[in-house]
This record gives sequence, C-alpha cells and structure tokens, in this order.
Amino acid sequence: MVKEACVETVEEAIKAEANGADQIELCSRLDLDGLTPDFDVIKEVLFSIKIPVKVMIRCRSGNFSYNDLEISKMGYEIEECKKLGVNQVTLGCITKKNEIDILATKLLVEKAYPMEVTFHKAIDLTNDIFKGLETLSTINQIKSILTSGANSTAEGGSTVIRKIVQKFQNRFNIFACGKITKDNLINLHDRIGAKFYHGRRIVG
Repeated sequence: MVKEACVETVEEAIKAEANGADQIELCSRLDLDGLTPDFDVIKEVLFSIKIPVKVMIRCRSGNFSYNDLEISKMGYEIEECKKLGVNQVTLGCITKKNEIDILATKLLVEKAYPMEVTFHKAIDLTNDIFKGLETLSTINQIKSILTSGANSTAEGGSTVIRKIVQKFQNRFNIFACGKITKDNLINLHDRIGAKFYHGRRIVG
C-alpha cells in the first residue's frame, strides 16, 4: 500500500515523511482544494525530504475549465518545476460541458515531459468517469488518477473506486482520496482494494 500525504509546507512534508508517508503531493491553499505552491517552497521541500514529491499544478481556484491564458500560466509553472528537478506533477482540465479537455490536457502533459503526470479529482466532475478514464488512457504520460469515485469522499465513492481499480489498475495507478485518514484507511482499503491512497491526514 502506497500512502501519499497531501501537504502545504516544508514542515508538513518533513513530518509526513517521519510519520511513514511513501510520497507527498505538495500544494498551496488546500482550503481551495489545492493550488500550485510557491517555487521557493518546492525547492526547499525537495532539499528537505528523501521520499518522492509530486507538485500540484493549478493556477486558480474554482472550476477546472481554463482559458488559453490560464493554460499558458500552468505551462510556465510546469517548466519551472522541471527546472527545480520535480519528477511528478498533478493537473486536470475539463470542458464547460464536463468532459475531459483533451487538447488542454495533452498540451500540459507534453509540456511536462519527461515528468510523470497524475490527473486529479477533476475526473470526478465529468459526466461519465469511466468514459473520461478511457479518454485519458490514450495519453501515455498520464500514469496516475486521483479520484473519490465521483463522490465527495472515498467512503461515499468506495463502490465506484473499486470498479475503477478493477478496470483500470493495469493502465493507471489509481489513488483513492476523499477524507482518507490514518484511522479509516484500513477499513476503506478492505472495501476498495486499491494499492494507492491519498489524504491530508493519511499518516496522522
């Protein structure tokens, strides 16, 4: 079981590693569901811990439908992360009609090369999560999916997450997320059967 801790600061990253996290996802403004962190923070986190660091790329709060200027800004953020030595980024773009924005996604994924890419919980807002995953499966560089099973919590989406794992685990690393904590992880794992779990308090 891989435990990915979602953190905002250098101190939280160090503590997550000490508490047994296998890797971290670094964000800013988790109260807004996570934005691109400050580059100085990224640099210090990479220097301070030994476990893998995944960086959120999201230029603003709100929906996940972005205009050309916003896509360009996220492209710049990806380039800066690459210069810092980041190996993995998390991103996600959908259209105003709640379908995968395949053009924007491909553009950012290509910008990220050779970094690995996780498509985040924007997938949960699509009209058909399984159709969305089929679309994303055509983009080789997308290695992981972060999902609550089209629900606000892993608890509520556990049945759907389990189906996603069963259908797509040979293509993606499926990271179950949504209020997963150190206390409910084992119970949820018994129900979901994933290999990867993500949470703010997943190691306490």
